[in-house]
Amino acid sequence: MDRCTAIEQATSGAVRRWDLRPDDWHLIWPELIGAKGAPRPFRTGAKASAAKAIGGVRAKVKAAA
Repeated sequence: MDRCTAIEQATSGAVRRWDLRPDDWHLIWPELIGAKGAPRPFRTGAKASAAKAIGGVRAKVKAAA
């Protein structure tokens, strides 16, 4: 991960950390979320399942209110 930052700096931003770690950059460097040019983060694996479950619960609570 340290190498990703070094590569980004060495290339003056031509190669970004999210280019080097497209699947988990947002988990490693959350401060980059919303940065200019940053791709939209996506969830995978267990975190995606948890997020989906939480979303379902929220929808049920909202419907019951």
